[in-house]
Amino acid sequence: MKIRLNITYIIFFLISLVCSLKIDAQNRYQKAGVDSAAIQKRVQSEFQKRDSIIEAARIKRVNDSIFRVNEKIKLQNYRDSLANARKEQRIKDSIERVEAKQKLLEERRIKDSIDLARKQFVKDSMYAVKLKADSIKNEQNRIRDSINVARIKQMDSIANERKRIADSTRLARIDENKKREEWTKYINSKHYKDSVETRRQYVKDSIKKIKDKQLADIKEERIRYNDSVKYAQKHIIDSISNERKRINDSTKLAIQTQNEKLRLERERYRDSLTAARESRMDSLNKIKQEKRKGNSSKKKKVTNEKKKLALAIKIHDDKQKEWSNEKLLNRKWSLHRKIYQNTTSRYNYYYNAKRKYDEALTKITKNNKEDFTKPISLTPYDISKDGASISSDMDTVIKKCSFSTQIHDPRSKWFDDLFLLMGKASFAKNDYESAIATFQYVVNEYKDKKSTKGKNGSAQKESMSIATIENKKGIKKLSHHPVRNQALIWLAKSYMKAEQYGNAMSLLNILEKDPNFPANYKAEMYLAKAELELSQRENDDAIASLEKASTQKINSKQKSRVEFLLGQLYAEKEDFAKSSTHFKNSILGKNSAEMDFYTRLNIAKNASKGGGNREYAKAELHKIINDTKFQKFKSEALNTLAAIEVDDDIGKAVELLKKSIKNPENKNMYQKAIAFASLGDIYYKLSEYELAKKAYDSAAVFGTNPPIPDLANVNIRKNVLGEILSYTNTIKLNDSLLALSFLSEKDKIAAAKRELEQRKKMEAEQPAPDQLKVEQLLPINNNKKASNWYFYNKSLVEKGVMDFKQKWGNRKLEDNWRRASANYNYSVDANEDHDEDDKKSEKKDANIQALLAKIPKSPAEKDTLYLQNQSAFYNLGILYYSQLSDYYNSIKALDTLLQRYPNTQLKQKTYYALYLDYDKLNQNSLAQNYKNKLLQEFGQSELSLLANNPNYYAQKLLNENALFAHYDNAYKTYKNGNYKDALAQVEYAKSAYKVNKIQAKYDLVEALSYAGLKDYSKSKTILLDVISKYPNTSEQQRAQDILGALQTGQPLDSINNNNLPTSNGEPVVANTDPAKDSLESSKAFKELRDKEGNGNYVLSNNEEHYVMIFIKSIDGRTMALKAGLSDYNLLKSNIQDYKTNLNLLTAQQGIITIQKFSNNIFAKKYLNDLIKENKLFSQFKPNEYEVAIIHTTNFNELLSSRDILGYMKFYKKMYK
Repeated sequence: MKIRLNITYIIFFLISLVCSLKIDAQNRYQKAGVDSAAIQKRVQSEFQKRDSIIEAARIKRVNDSIFRVNEKIKLQNYRDSLANARKEQRIKDSIERVEAKQKLLEERRIKDSIDLARKQFVKDSMYAVKLKADSIKNEQNRIRDSINVARIKQMDSIANERKRIADSTRLARIDENKKREEWTKYINSKHYKDSVETRRQYVKDSIKKIKDKQLADIKEERIRYNDSVKYAQKHIIDSISNERKRINDSTKLAIQTQNEKLRLERERYRDSLTAARESRMDSLNKIKQEKRKGNSSKKKKVTNEKKKLALAIKIHDDKQKEWSNEKLLNRKWSLHRKIYQNTTSRYNYYYNAKRKYDEALTKITKNNKEDFTKPISLTPYDISKDGASISSDMDTVIKKCSFSTQIHDPRSKWFDDLFLLMGKASFAKNDYESAIATFQYVVNEYKDKKSTKGKNGSAQKESMSIATIENKKGIKKLSHHPVRNQALIWLAKSYMKAEQYGNAMSLLNILEKDPNFPANYKAEMYLAKAELELSQRENDDAIASLEKASTQKINSKQKSRVEFLLGQLYAEKEDFAKSSTHFKNSILGKNSAEMDFYTRLNIAKNASKGGGNREYAKAELHKIINDTKFQKFKSEALNTLAAIEVDDDIGKAVELLKKSIKNPENKNMYQKAIAFASLGDIYYKLSEYELAKKAYDSAAVFGTNPPIPDLANVNIRKNVLGEILSYTNTIKLNDSLLALSFLSEKDKIAAAKRELEQRKKMEAEQPAPDQLKVEQLLPINNNKKASNWYFYNKSLVEKGVMDFKQKWGNRKLEDNWRRASANYNYSVDANEDHDEDDKKSEKKDANIQALLAKIPKSPAEKDTLYLQNQSAFYNLGILYYSQLSDYYNSIKALDTLLQRYPNTQLKQKTYYALYLDYDKLNQNSLAQNYKNKLLQEFGQSELSLLANNPNYYAQKLLNENALFAHYDNAYKTYKNGNYKDALAQVEYAKSAYKVNKIQAKYDLVEALSYAGLKDYSKSKTILLDVISKYPNTSEQQRAQDILGALQTGQPLDSINNNNLPTSNGEPVVANTDPAKDSLESSKAFKELRDKEGNGNYVLSNNEEHYVMIFIKSIDGRTMALKAGLSDYNLLKSNIQDYKTNLNLLTAQQGIITIQKFSNNIFAKKYLNDLIKENKLFSQFKPNEYEVAIIHTTNFNELLSSRDILGYMKFYKKMYK
């Protein structure tokens, strides 16, 4: 810009000089009497020449500007290509780094899993060795005792046996000699020889008769088989010919129909084509007319737009002239003016604007709340979040700077500083587009005027430079310096915030490699680059940039932040040694108390994880805990120290966590929740499930807002442990009640009195309310073992007291207290103290009787508690196995069940569960032992077969599907009138399917087929057999209906019109139209919608209920779900046995029922548990099924009306 101004000044100077010389010459010529006209002509020619020179200069300037624009475009294209190449290289490098990192993580995961497996193996081995040693010891003692007893018995038995053998041998020899003599005499007799010959002839004749009979049977069978083959061949040939004829007729009809359709389609197409052509011609004519009208209006519009544009340009030029300070350039840039303009620009406007800018940043820095548990930002404020709050302040900064640039001389050296501050203010208020435009203006307008070309010009040409050289040596170090280099860095930051990441990275890479970029700005440039890389989650590249920045000259606060961030990033990479080094460097700076705390805390964490000495880490944490400066963060330090102590001393870790929870300075509910969750994890690993449950309950309460990291796992474990505790409490309670039941009445009363005294002491020692609030949040001391006695369960005791009072009132402790005649008279004149003592005594007696009321007295009550214990032990074993994968505790619970209740009804399920436990632990011998017990004691039961063959249910399902398909085929054969073929298929089913669940349905098909062949006697015999064999079934009712029709002489058609049940138990509608064999889902739903409103449903909560699953599209997944439900019930149903059935509503929809439950409460509980088993329904989408409960009356109504849609609306309204 300045070069052009200088050139213009020179041209004007030359022109004015020429004009003055010519005017002087003209004056001289006039004085000398020379012709003035000639001189005037010459002067005009000179003016024309001057104008041409000016025009040439203008054209040259235009050409120069065009050339510069082209050069700029070329440079930009080069930069873009360079940026793309670098971006591709960066992506490639990132991919390689990610792959390397994944490989490292995989190796580390394998190592950790191997270590964990090794520890588990050692633990399992030790436990197995202990069990084995105990069993061997017991077995040795048993064998030793049995051997001694056996030896004594053996010696006695041997002596007796020897005597018996000697006597029997002597007698046997005498008897043998007598028999030998008699046999010799009989062989030599004539009677023996005659009887042998007779016997031989008889055998020979009988063999001949048998052979003749077999040949006759074979011949008869061959004739029967040949006749059946001929009949079958004839039947097949007839059916083929009939089918061929039907196909030919239908083909001819289809061809005729198709030809007629094609003819009609051609006519329709021809007519539509003619109409379309006419319509198109009309529209073309209309468009031509509108186009002619539009051309004239378009010309007028263009003319008006040109006039508006010219007027806008004129207004813009006028405003620019009005506000432009270029007039000031015409003034002489003297030393006095230079000093004045620079001083006023700096201290009047730039100073005030800069002060306002700094105050605004200080304000948002104070208000910013940093989270030091996550990687921090490089600035102590978040400009993206808080920029809006200082928007008005930044507008003031921009106004001050803008006003200064309008009223002061542009030659002032503080103009570039003003523009830079304007850009920073736009950046601060999140106006990134304006910031980019401002920084680009500074970069382009304030380029270095001096040539940077040195002696080696070609070498400098090769290394592209966009930076401005700053010479700060000597006296120039104190002078003002241009801000263009800072503007380049801020331009990159603005690109980054505007999400123009490619431009930002390209610019920063160019500056990094620029040889002329000043060293004092490199730290800021590296920080900007690190911020960009962090925003793109390229942490490895960010670490490299931050490392470079830390080696540059940087202020202490910024250096502390850089070191802290490096420590965090290295900790994420698990390079704890480097992380600790950077955290220690961060401590050296002046930091806030919070940042100082987290720095020391992170050093301790790194040391505990292998980045230093663990003892040093503990010592540092103890210092933090005892330092009053960090009292606010004491709980977090305690939690961290507890996490380190877990591996060394679990008891100390528990004490630290309790101290963190009780800490009165701890107002942070998040840290309290972390402490509870950690305490729960410790108890969980120690299998102290009751204490873990209490800790997890508290963690769930405090750790919701904000949520702690492992809140989902805490909730899962809390719920599972709650179930386990309910079963363990049931066992403890029942055991204590049963133990008390065997005591005498006197001992029972004494025990009750002791319990009351104990409760009084506990109430007297009850802590103050404030203390109680804290103690209730803590789990019970793990050193105190919970009692198994009934009276220690306060809630149950109080419930017993209330029940007793409601039934019997306040009773005095005495014998025969139930007798109505046991009345006592008291003196009316007794004093009040005596009355009060009596009331206390009565209350005490009532409490004792209430405690004793729950103790079982009859054998039936005791049996109920025994059954509850059995169920609880079994459920505990299943929970340990399925929810916690705690196979050892599962084995312990199930073994206890078998030891305490060897004749339990749950023995079969317990054997199977133990088999699964030992199989999971790879203890194959013990697993095989329980598998053998299943097979030996329970033979061909479901669980035995499942243990012997894991694919049992899949094979069973295939066999059932084949059976159902065969029955459907037999039924269709009967419906088509092929009665003999139907009978043949029934006979085949009898021989092929030995276990046939639907034999009654086959019998009905057989009876109707005989009726179709007019053999009514056989048909009636089969129907009577069905009625007697299958009472209270739909088949029995159907057989009675058919038999009644036969006996009343109804025609066969009336019988056939009544539908038989399908293989799934539902009627098969007679097929009258072959095109309707395969119903689409939409048609099936239309059928259900037609049925909607037909059902009449009522609410009955105490009636027997079923759990029902409505399947909206039945396919192979449905039978898999039914089998899965059977497996689920087998393991989860405890003592009850649930049945799973499938009923069809249409050809495509059906319902699966699980039955039955005594009322709606138990049905809902089962349904809620079932919904949680996501794996059961994993093959179905949520919109493909619905679940509900239904009582028996409504279920019968549903089957008769098929109104499933109406019932689902009723269920959602009444049950939810």
